[in-house]
Amino acid sequence: MPLLLLLALLVPIAPPAVHGQGTAACHASDFTSLQTCLADPAAADPDTAFEIVLDGDITLGIRERIVVQDKHNLVISGASGAAISETVERMESSGGNNRYLMLISGGSGVTLRNLAVRDPAGSDLSARCRAGADPDRPNRWEKGPCEAPLTIDGGATGVVLDGVEITSHKAILLELREVDTVLIVRSAFREGSVFGVFFNQGFTHHRVTIAASEFTDIGANALVVHNAAAVTVAGNRFVDNHRDRQFESCGVTGSDPCSGGQILVRDQRDRPVVGVEIVGNLITQTDPERKSAVGIEVGNADFAPLLGIRIVANHIEGLGRQAIQVHRGRRPGGHVVLIAYNRVTGNGLAFDRPIPMITINENTGVITVGHDADLIASG
Repeated sequence: MPLLLLLALLVPIAPPAVHGQGTAACHASDFTSLQTCLADPAAADPDTAFEIVLDGDITLGIRERIVVQDKHNLVISGASGAAISETVERMESSGGNNRYLMLISGGSGVTLRNLAVRDPAGSDLSARCRAGADPDRPNRWEKGPCEAPLTIDGGATGVVLDGVEITSHKAILLELREVDTVLIVRSAFREGSVFGVFFNQGFTHHRVTIAASEFTDIGANALVVHNAAAVTVAGNRFVDNHRDRQFESCGVTGSDPCSGGQILVRDQRDRPVVGVEIVGNLITQTDPERKSAVGIEVGNADFAPLLGIRIVANHIEGLGRQAIQVHRGRRPGGHVVLIAYNRVTGNGLAFDRPIPMITINENTGVITVGHDADLIASG
């Protein structure tokens, strides 16, 4: 059995809600019929299993958005890979109702299965949503069309994304805001202008598992973990992220919003990150001219300690900079990190001399196991 698959199977993943044979189903083929299904009392009944089946693509017009609020034991599934998108007019509008395509807020046991979220046909968000599009605000992107098409917030618990594909040039693909017990599995995140999956730094997050999923062609960080406890990232593929040339200096200059590697675990506002497992992932880039990314970066905000971070058995190859970088921690002893048995080869392509594959800056709490000493630099 391949190593990545074995590791993914070993990860403790909370199962989705079990729906009995008597699960009620409602079919939707457009926004209006979807709203009717969401308004069914069974969708909010904790004692009832309810499924909404999208029989075709759902295209949102101006002032239309999908709000899944305070629902329980609800599955929204796509028949034959149904997609959620929006009109170009909606995308170009800056109205408050057009900030996201779907919001999951509150409630418990909501599952999205076999769904795609895509930009509208004929749109070009790249120039508008990348950081620096506005020269007067070089670290910002245009809020109107660029916020995450899928957002989970408001204390939502037990959310499952199974077979969800988000392909968009918006600045964030999936935003998490104060979530508890989220499983993302067999999903794909592609082409975000700045971030892929983003744990919002203004909130705390608990028990999030991301497994057997793919992150590709994202401008800067594919995955950003802020203010979280009990996060597992296992058996995923991170390929050609940090792809935008405006982010080539990230991790060197520290200029926001693009610090960090393809995976960034970062302290923020004195809120520690505790218990993050990064296990059995592939992190690589296929373009030898792309020289921007560190593989996994830990720290870099220097506010609070990162405790119980485990970086184990990952395959990190072909990057421009280090495979793994741990920044110094402000608190005594720094961050507490285990780095063990990772395969780190062919990195450092942006340099004309050999560089360490693992760098550890002013931390006494970092332990490395199973790596040649000449690959590691501590300072």
